[in-house]
Amino acid sequence: MKTNKIILTLSVMLISVYALAGKPPMSVQKAFEQKFPGSIRVTWIKETATIWEASITLNGINSTVLFSTDGTWLETEVKIKESELPAAAHAAIRTNCSGWTISESNKVETGQNGIIFVVDLRKGILKKVAAFKEDGTPVTE
Repeated sequence: MKTNKIILTLSVMLISVYALAGKPPMSVQKAFEQKFPGSIRVTWIKETATIWEASITLNGINSTVLFSTDGTWLETEVKIKESELPAAAHAAIRTNCSGWTISESNKVETGQNGIIFVVDLRKGILKKVAAFKEDGTPVTE
């Protein structure tokens, strides 16, 4: 009987935490609605104690957006095809990451760095992430 009460209590706590984690503060919601009006299929998760992430569809494009808890927009990320990477970024990858292959490409707009291109790279079982500006300049975050 005591075990059942403990399991029930833990289950209720877990459900409560999950339900609360799915709804960002009003500051985030307002900032999001202003920056991304017309978004559909919006799903929120609390990425860290101070960052909220939304998966959205806007104008038929799936994106991920990040906001700080005070409502500051941090970044928007869109998955792109490798062929959509700028030529200078491709050249930088060939130069700086020789022998690595691109497994995923993303276009990321940030308040700090503007537009950057982030690629997931593989070399056998090894994996790494690299970021470049449109002109091929490496970006360190």
